[in-house]
Amino acid sequence: MVPSRFLFEERAFDREYFKLAMRRSRENRERRLAKLKELLASSRSNALALTEMSGLSDIPGLTEDLDAFLGSMPQVELRAFQGPGLFVMEALFS
Repeated sequence: MVPSRFLFEERAFDREYFKLAMRRSRENRERRLAKLKELLASSRSNALALTEMSGLSDIPGLTEDLDAFLGSMPQVELRAFQGPGLFVMEALFS
C-alpha cells in the first residue's frame, strides 16, 4: 500500500459503501421533499370565489402604491416628450 499525496475518502470507491450511501442520500432527499410538500400543502389558503371582476380603481391608492413599489416613473403623456409640434421621425436623425 503506497500512501497517497492527496487526501481523499477511499471508502467512496468501495462499491457497496457507495451503493449504500447513495441509497441513504436518495431516501433523505425523498423524505425532505415529502415533508416540504406537506408543509406547502398545509399553508395553502382556502379557495376564493369572486362574484364580480374587480378593477384597479376599486382600491383607493392601489395604483400609486404599486408604482412606488415598482419604482416606476409617473405616467406622462407623449406630448410632454415631443413638445408642442408634430413628431417627425426624420428630425431625430438630422
